[in-house]
Amino acid sequence: YMSGLGTSPLIMLTCLFVISAGITKTNLASRLAYTLLIKMGHSPRGIVTALTLSGVIVSAVIANMPACLIIAAIGSAVLKEMGEVPGQSRLGKAVMLGISTGTLVGGVAFISSSGSNATVISILESATNGECTISYAQWAAVGVPFCIIMTVFLVLFINGIFGISKKTVSTSLDIDSIKAKKAELGKMAKSEIRYLITLCIMMVLFLTTSYTGLNVPVVAMITMLLVIMPGWGSVNIREAMKNVPWEVVFFAAVAACITSVVSSSGLGSWIADIFLNWTVGLPLFLILLVICI
Repeated sequence: YMSGLGTSPLIMLTCLFVISAGITKTNLASRLAYTLLIKMGHSPRGIVTALTLSGVIVSAVIANMPACLIIAAIGSAVLKEMGEVPGQSRLGKAVMLGISTGTLVGGVAFISSSGSNATVISILESATNGECTISYAQWAAVGVPFCIIMTVFLVLFINGIFGISKKTVSTSLDIDSIKAKKAELGKMAKSEIRYLITLCIMMVLFLTTSYTGLNVPVVAMITMLLVIMPGWGSVNIREAMKNVPWEVVFFAAVAACITSVVSSSGLGSWIADIFLNWTVGLPLFLILLVICI
């Protein structure tokens, strides 16, 4: 069990949450959200699209929980400025549901986009004694296209189900106010540029693990060291560690360990025989559909 804990997502998730703290210490997420609102916020549907898309993009780059908190705060401020009444606003419901669901969609893009992604891979490796795994590039090859398709579907669905249009939403967004908010952020600070460069380095290292020999947890640790490095990083390690959601980290780590117990004891095979034995002989697509459901 303890050896399983050592190869679980424990270290990787801890590093990723520390890295994510950098987005709260910079204005990158706010710059992105305000830029999209300026481009798309001329209509109620555009406001929902801009904030949902912001959640998708930010959560794809960092862990989705911090992304949701940051973009939701921006969305709340925008709705308040528009005079939308909490609990009664059709637009407010669409925006908040779009942001929270959008961060889940963005969390599918890369292994590092969500803690559950690393947990699933760890469980797969544990259940197969390390014979089966999914590389970062393999995940991205499926995750990124899926993320793009689901973002389009999500925006259309959210706007449609709440009936968002100029007829149903009487208030409009003051674009000049959003431009002023973006101007208040000033020019991109050096710390923001360094953090952006660090994220680019992280993505390159993640996507080239098969060539460099650096596995995903090692890349996460290298990136964390860059983020907290004096003179370069933008994160105070002590402050960041206090804000790590340890219940999420340890849940993911313990889940991987429990899987090895379930697999080695034969319980996993017994459960599969009972609930999935009838799928033998069915097309692969239907088997996947049944498992997902």
